[in-house]
Amino acid sequence: MISQSIPSLFLIVMTEGAFAAITGLLVAGLAQPRLAALFGLLYIVGREVYNQGYRRAGSKGRRIGAGILDLSLIVLWGMALYTCFSWGGGISGFLRLFKF
Repeated sequence: MISQSIPSLFLIVMTEGAFAAITGLLVAGLAQPRLAALFGLLYIVGREVYNQGYRRAGSKGRRIGAGILDLSLIVLWGMALYTCFSWGGGISGFLRLFKF
């Protein structure tokens, strides 16, 4: 059993979907660390709103939290893809992938 002394934020991040959030956060944080940290924090807040809504109102109570998490994940992954694209050389770097 997990000890009750572990902070609840740690447990929130270690739940489902954590891989997507952490990967996007790491890659996006390479180029824009403050903005990535902001959306990482928004993900944690959204996860907590999701959990509290589910506890109080069942499956319908999680809609607001799910919207917050989805928004933060979309932005984090968009930032991560932009970082990879721009550091990879843009269009010319992308086209180099297909030259043999």
